[in-house]
Amino acid sequence: IMLRISLFLAVLFSVLALNLSAQINKPLKQKIDSMIKLDREIRISLNQLRSEYYKTEKKHRLKSQRYKSLQDQVLKDQSLELEYLFKYDSISSELARIDNSNRIEFLKILNQYGYPGKKLVGHYDIDLILYHSNFLWLKQQFPKLKEEVKKGNLRAITLANAYDKFSNIEGEGFLYHTLFLVDQSNKLSQTVPEDLEKTNHARKELGLKPIKLKKNGKRKN
Repeated sequence: IMLRISLFLAVLFSVLALNLSAQINKPLKQKIDSMIKLDREIRISLNQLRSEYYKTEKKHRLKSQRYKSLQDQVLKDQSLELEYLFKYDSISSELARIDNSNRIEFLKILNQYGYPGKKLVGHYDIDLILYHSNFLWLKQQFPKLKEEVKKGNLRAITLANAYDKFSNIEGEGFLYHTLFLVDQSNKLSQTVPEDLEKTNHARKELGLKPIKLKKNGKRKN
């Protein structure tokens, strides 16, 4: 009996996988995969540059005692800094160009197909483009994105995380309180909303569970 059940489940999962594969928009998936590739590669380049700079700067400081004069040390410091800044500006400009291009393409896709999530392309990698947009763009597209949540194309937690990320960066604090922060003890902790009613109303609109507080004011969930 167990063998029959295992065979049945294997066949069922195979059929489901085939059905999902048949529904995937392959040309659109390839386009999004290319966008994600550019997004990741440019950020890897930027992180590698930072890492290389810190390593070089550390070696430079260790060698500074060998310089004949303070003037020699200052000249070396300035040369290293200028070289880094030149490369950093170049990569940052390219990153801004790629992000802007990806936002334009993302909006075209959103208007034509809806949010290209797992149902449409087999994965949620497009979330990365959403996280690398900006607050102005996100607020402009928010009504459309909320509709995509209702349709089941976009995960509510993804949209809430993106909104809170940019809202906090712009100094407006959190609305949905879905993100974790590192506290003074270097531990991850959940934020507590100042206006619980406002936060829970916003969470309800996205289909997220309401936040509940303990008697001591800390979060239950």
